[in-house]
Amino acid sequence: MKEELKELWRTCFTEDTEEFIELYFEEKYTDHDTSVIMHRGKPVSALQRLPYTMTCRGEIIRVSYISGACTHPSMRKHGLMTRLLDEAHTCMYKGGVIVSTLIPANEGLIEFYRKSKYTPIFEEREQRFESRTDKASRQSGGISFMTTGHTDGDSEEIFRFVYSRQSAMPSCILHNKADMHTIIADHALSGGEIWKGIGNNGETVSIAFVIAGQDELFIKEMVADSDISLQATIDFLSARYGNVKAVHHFPLGMMRAINALRLLELYAAGCSTSCAIEVYGDDTIKENNGIFVISNRRCHKAETEAETANMRHIKLEISELPDFIFGDEKPYMSLMLN
Repeated sequence: MKEELKELWRTCFTEDTEEFIELYFEEKYTDHDTSVIMHRGKPVSALQRLPYTMTCRGEIIRVSYISGACTHPSMRKHGLMTRLLDEAHTCMYKGGVIVSTLIPANEGLIEFYRKSKYTPIFEEREQRFESRTDKASRQSGGISFMTTGHTDGDSEEIFRFVYSRQSAMPSCILHNKADMHTIIADHALSGGEIWKGIGNNGETVSIAFVIAGQDELFIKEMVADSDISLQATIDFLSARYGNVKAVHHFPLGMMRAINALRLLELYAAGCSTSCAIEVYGDDTIKENNGIFVISNRRCHKAETEAETANMRHIKLEISELPDFIFGDEKPYMSLMLN
């Protein structure tokens, strides 16, 4: 099956290099996390449900990331991917996943994924960094820089530092050690470099994943232990790559609620008021439909209408639930293999 899915991938994603395909199927692919539709003994539609975790309201929850969703050109327009997504979402629910995420490859796919109850939740934006031009400012902080990511020890250090910064964010997709190893390998295949900022005591104070363009420096991720370290890193990178503008593009990401009860339990833990939330419109995961009672910082599914008779009511279509839970926290996702 693995080799046949590689061939389907090559057919559907013609811009991917053979090196990337081999890396992906060696490091990310598993039979367990694959959803596939067969036709005449061959896979014609497939996707990966890659396991991740995410910070959410003080806890870490289980997340699936849809990757490599594709259908053979000869089998498109027959609803196979919609069917496959339904099957994948059901599998996620049974496996204890709370939300599913993805990055649509183009604008046209945004509406397609909406039909499967995804909604844009990770904001598409572009952040441009300005370097300080005077020499005295550039040298402040006593931070030196070196490339990293060449050894297993480097990979471990990068993982620990990036994880420590991202896990402190309120709503952030997290990368484990194995995933970071794959990210570093993929970044090298893309011609990128990883720079490490080192403080006076020899400790790591910043990590930056960068790819040099003709007129701009593309930042895939940049984390630092302080604003001073971040600015020093920007100054260094600007000077190192010929004073080009440093740009960090955040792609649009979408989310689907997989377990409404679990999401609302997390919401209830920080809610000081009582209310009844009606969730409707999930034709795939029927358990998500119903009225959920929020009271005393707990949540349960109402069994009778009498339970909610005197409560404030909120009505949410299943696709509105992610924004209700995460909207104010500006969820963050980076370094995905998209």
